[in-house]
Amino acid sequence: MQIPLHLNPRLAKMFELLMTAKTEKEISMELQISRHTVHSQIRDVYAAFGDRSRLELMAIQIREQSNRQSPNDPLTPTPINY
Repeated sequence: MQIPLHLNPRLAKMFELLMTAKTEKEISMELQISRHTVHSQIRDVYAAFGDRSRLELMAIQIREQSNRQSPNDPLTPTPINY
C-alpha cells in the first residue's frame, strides 16, 4: 500500500493502520500510545485529506490504486460495453 507523500512519518503510520480493520484500541496497543492520542492522530490524517471517515480514506486509496494499475494488469477490471 502506498503512503501519501504529504504525511509526516507519524501520520503515515497511522494512515497505514487505518487502512486495516484494526480498531483504535488495537492501534493504541500496537503503537503503545493512548487511545486519546490515536484518536487525535486519526483526526489529523482525516484533516490532511479533507475527509471525515475511514471509509472515505479507503475509497480514495482504492481509487488511486486503480488509477495506477496498468491496462495489462489482470487485476484491472475490463470495461463492459453494452
